[in-house]
Amino acid sequence: MDVSSVNGSSNNAASGSSSNPLDSDAFMQLLLTQMKHQDPTEPMSSSEIVTQLSNLSMVASASETQASVEALRKQMYSSQSLYAHSLVGQQVVVVANTFNVDEGDPPVDGQVMMPGAADDVTLKIYDENDKLVTSLELGAQTKGGPVDFNLDKLKEPLKPGKYRFEAMMESGGQKTEVAVAQRSVVNSVVIPGNGKEILVDVDDIGLVPLSLLLEVEGKPANSPAPAGVQNMAAPVGANPFFVPPEHLSALQKAAFGSDQSARALPPGPAALALSGNG
Repeated sequence: MDVSSVNGSSNNAASGSSSNPLDSDAFMQLLLTQMKHQDPTEPMSSSEIVTQLSNLSMVASASETQASVEALRKQMYSSQSLYAHSLVGQQVVVVANTFNVDEGDPPVDGQVMMPGAADDVTLKIYDENDKLVTSLELGAQTKGGPVDFNLDKLKEPLKPGKYRFEAMMESGGQKTEVAVAQRSVVNSVVIPGNGKEILVDVDDIGLVPLSLLLEVEGKPANSPAPAGVQNMAAPVGANPFFVPPEHLSALQKAAFGSDQSARALPPGPAALALSGNG
């Protein structure tokens, strides 16, 4: 028997295959079969046997690691699901640049997430046809961090409809789009399962990934708990599962900003519930 060819198969088995991974029992059976049918005139050397046993150890270790990672992933997803359910009825701050205005709604308020100081900051508002409706001047900012805004400062209130924020900071003559976070109440949650992104349905905003929820501010004053929801509430404070959007640079992630080409919230977050990404 060609020992090198058998060794090649064993080494491939040690590295594993996404379509047919080899566990430690199967690897040991292969090794014993290899030794049983080896060429007696050219038996395996002790160094080759040690190498094969080392490969066996690697296979066993990789299998145990994979099982541990999978168990940890399931535990994390379960924790995220419980946390998301506890958000229902709570006032939160979410990274989102789209919003709806209904008749009688209070003015939208939130924060512009500044990555640093700026000579000027402007919050532009576009309608669903991407037409500029109005803007709110926030002025110069001496440092980075959240800058509060409230649309009650607009000269005229917005008419009912769908809108989009675009926050622009200017520094040294260069303009950069930065992220916008809004304050609203969680109506419900969507748990797609299979590791897919958990979504929270935020009032007047829509479905937003749990990972883009910045902070929990507690139950709004004089707001009854939603029907069918148990009396459990997420603790007030930062969301432990917040993850800055992937398109941000490391520096911008630190301040939850964005660049000119990217929106503060990826388009179509509801599609995450139907996609294979998790």
